[in-house]
Amino acid sequence: MYPIFRPVDAVPTRHPLKSAALWLALAMALGRGDPLQAAPEVVDAGLVLRLTGEMRAQHPALRSLQARVDAAHHATEGTRRWADPMLTAGGAAYRDSSMARDNGDLIYGVQQTLPILGKEKAARAVAGSEEAMAETRFEARFVELRRDLALALVAVAYERESVALLREDGRWLEARESTARARMASGRESLAQLLRLENERARLRVDLANGVVRLADAEAAVRRALGRTNEVSPGEFSLPPVGPDVAVDERLVRIAEASDPMVRTIHAEGRVADATLLATRRSARPDVALGLQAYQYSGDGGIAQGMFGVTINLPWFNRENYRRDLRRDEARVRANRLEETNAAAEVRRVVHRLAADLASARRIAVLYRDDIRPRTATTLGALEAAWMPGGADLRDLLETRRQLVDADRLAARATADYWNAIHELLLCCGLDDLGTLSDPARAVLPTAKPRN
Repeated sequence: MYPIFRPVDAVPTRHPLKSAALWLALAMALGRGDPLQAAPEVVDAGLVLRLTGEMRAQHPALRSLQARVDAAHHATEGTRRWADPMLTAGGAAYRDSSMARDNGDLIYGVQQTLPILGKEKAARAVAGSEEAMAETRFEARFVELRRDLALALVAVAYERESVALLREDGRWLEARESTARARMASGRESLAQLLRLENERARLRVDLANGVVRLADAEAAVRRALGRTNEVSPGEFSLPPVGPDVAVDERLVRIAEASDPMVRTIHAEGRVADATLLATRRSARPDVALGLQAYQYSGDGGIAQGMFGVTINLPWFNRENYRRDLRRDEARVRANRLEETNAAAEVRRVVHRLAADLASARRIAVLYRDDIRPRTATTLGALEAAWMPGGADLRDLLETRRQLVDADRLAARATADYWNAIHELLLCCGLDDLGTLSDPARAVLPTAKPRN
């Protein structure tokens, strides 16, 4: 390596224009470099957390749900605590003016329904539960989109690594083809062997073109997950190594049953159903109103008489209709409770399946990374050393090279599958930290509001 700084007396004298030209050429050369050679970001919790902030601020689905939360909040705040008063005004006609003077010929009145039987409170409870449901749907959709973002980042990292492996394999084949052409010119290689190398490079070029297309599609998925509408590349990402195994215990399952977005959404819908049932029960209660009425004589403006009283409606004529409404809402509550039970059981099954998937992917990744690849690389080195002077068969060399490339790609695929299962499991458990997933004792069970 060369030192970054040298003593002043050791620096040769150069013309300033020449130095500027050299630096400009260096900058242009670096700017034209292969983007895959740039230092990629590792798809870890920090990267997902940083990009999640951008996603939360600009993803249209989240902004739409936030608008619904705002609407539900305004609906809760706008729930009437008191009914609007009713004003009456009129007049009376008499045959005798003395009767008008005694009884009054102008009538004024006001009537106010009293919130004493709980109807208004029940309506406000329904609106409050709908607001809580809107917030739960927002948070559930947010964690789902965070999962989708993490999966998209893992897909980009895997496709990028696949493209890098294909390009490296192409350079290897190009070097072997150049060697084969030189050996054929000297009569030490057959045309059939050169044809085999040319066909391998042709197939590889197609695989590389397909890989570049898949990489572009994966980058588009990342932009979609972030809510971006431009075509700017989201960046370069690399897969982290496989993490620890995750042992599923009862605490982790209980965390998932209480924190899964689907279960939480159904629970919030159940609270709306409970509040609606209570409001339906109270709708059968009568309405009580207090009324005041005054009679005024138009001749001198004096009050001739006043009246007050209480009015009450009679809901008993529609008693059977109220019962039908009550049975309808009771059936909805039962259906919701069964859906919540079924969703919790499904989450339990999904947690066990994801734990099995990530354990299987981890074993495969470790197998190819620590066992198959080193042994294959050693064998390939020996075959290359023997093939150069003509002591090894080209078919064995190419087959061993294919096994090495396949080992790298399968290790990357298994690593991606491991992290996909991890992010799915984090979604089920409502967590964003792998450390908490590995040690469920650190997790805090969510305190869901009990249902009536």
